[in-house]
Amino acid sequence: MLGLAAVCIAVYGGVAGFSFVNFDDDLYVYANPYTLGGLTAANFLHALRATDLYYWHPLALLSHMLDVELFGLNPGAHHAVNLLLHILNSILVYIVLRRMTGAVWRSAAGAALFAAHPLHVESVVWISERKDVLCGFFWLLTVLAYSWYAERPSPKRMLAVAAGFICALMSKPMAVTLPFALLLLDYWPLHRFDQARKWKKIAGLVLEKAPLMLLAAVDAVATAALQRAAGATILLAAIPLPLRIGNALVAYAAYLWRAIWPQNLSVLYIYRRDLPVWEPIAAGFLLAAVTAFVALGRRRYLVTGWLWFLGVLVPTIGLIQVGYQSSADRFVYLPLIGLLVMAVWGAAELAARWSVRRVAWASAAVLAVLAADGRVQAGYWRDGVSLFRHAVRHTRNNYVAHTLLGSALAERGQTAEAIPEFEQAVRTEPGYGLARNDLGAALGKQGRYQEALAQLDAAVRLMPYYGPAHYNRGEALMRLGRGPEALAEFDEALRREIPAQFRYSAHNDAGVILNNTGAFPLAAAHFEQALSVMPASAEARKNLASALFNQGRIDEAIAEMSQCLQLNPGDKDAAARLEAMQSRKPLK
Repeated sequence: MLGLAAVCIAVYGGVAGFSFVNFDDDLYVYANPYTLGGLTAANFLHALRATDLYYWHPLALLSHMLDVELFGLNPGAHHAVNLLLHILNSILVYIVLRRMTGAVWRSAAGAALFAAHPLHVESVVWISERKDVLCGFFWLLTVLAYSWYAERPSPKRMLAVAAGFICALMSKPMAVTLPFALLLLDYWPLHRFDQARKWKKIAGLVLEKAPLMLLAAVDAVATAALQRAAGATILLAAIPLPLRIGNALVAYAAYLWRAIWPQNLSVLYIYRRDLPVWEPIAAGFLLAAVTAFVALGRRRYLVTGWLWFLGVLVPTIGLIQVGYQSSADRFVYLPLIGLLVMAVWGAAELAARWSVRRVAWASAAVLAVLAADGRVQAGYWRDGVSLFRHAVRHTRNNYVAHTLLGSALAERGQTAEAIPEFEQAVRTEPGYGLARNDLGAALGKQGRYQEALAQLDAAVRLMPYYGPAHYNRGEALMRLGRGPEALAEFDEALRREIPAQFRYSAHNDAGVILNNTGAFPLAAAHFEQALSVMPASAEARKNLASALFNQGRIDEAIAEMSQCLQLNPGDKDAAARLEAMQSRKPLK
């Protein structure tokens, strides 16, 4: 087990010096006011009901809050927690395989490959993918509990299985395939199908998992509804079913190839609408050939491993398209276990006549190559600019990667360098609303509000469901002095499920417009809403104090401004405003 930890550290030891990246890390951690507030009772309740990040996964959100509570915004510590979970998962892979098969060295080899394989880099190094390694942890605990249940079935033991499964679902909805995976384990290595023999008894193995399947179905339906409401499945209507099926076949083949030859990996493989007909045909023949080999080979570990790989991937294979990726390395964090079992057990059979020394050297060589490749791949994640420059270099026409590279540059304050990346994305895919939105926001930062508005008009037209685009358009309108139109856009943004930082800004900016037009009670209400999202905001609290003062609610205004000074003792503007309020002078 120490050896597995050493392998993980050898591959990922450098992550302690890595930064956050501008690909969901802002939504989950460094710009999420609930996460920034740490693990409080209110934030705990928010995590249990939050649905604004495309699906319900409260344990993942709570883990980020706990990180902030313990480590603040130290990205190295957040990375270290992901690494710790991957170490635990690698150890669990060994424990589970050994418990179910009794094969010590094969189980150790499979776990070592799981620890080192470069396809796992995305799940381990990407802080936002905490949900992946956390789901993997509870998934493997569930499998361990199930092996205990299979030894002597009882309601108590099945309750432990159900508890683990619920925790996996609360970490990431991809766990919906876990009941299917348990059925595969009944076939091999648990051999419960042999114990059942008759079809009625085999049906009983299915029925015993009915409660788990029901939980999975409920979670799947809820996830689909949330993603549809958030616009994540907007591509579904634009991509015909035959193309989605073709892409799914190609994606399966791509995952299989990357598992064997993990080179030129990218954080994002863009969805291709111009997929040549021969590619899905060739991929289909490849999958059929492997399936036939597995079926005719009559090796149970091949059947379980292959069906595990195919089946666990189903929710993310693209039949229901979510996002702009054709495939993603993070999706194979758990499905890869099936291929590793096939490889290790198959290699053990082929090398049965080899000497122990020869087997050891061959195994060490494979592990060393994978670990070295994984360490190089992990290095690209040191920051957003490095990550997306690598993606742009190793993929073609990747307008999403250009957009994210622009966003990473913009976060560094390099707006002038970011704008050409956004423009390249728009040229490559004029209908990509996120690039239009980010280009508009960047132009706004340069004070080019009229140009910004043109891009944001397009963004809102392309993505009427996308709240941040409405907010950014409202911001541009406000800067152009078109207050009523800006208010309408802020209201539209607030009607959407939008990340908390946009909700805060929309309330605050709407309050500023209303305060400037004399609608003081409405302005105060917006500032109060802004503070409910971000209680530590000095700007919103000062704005609220001004709105209260303008209504003649002097004592309340003084109390708010005093609280602002208590939170920020060095705020000279707040001190000057407080002095003016106390002397009953009009505020500037």
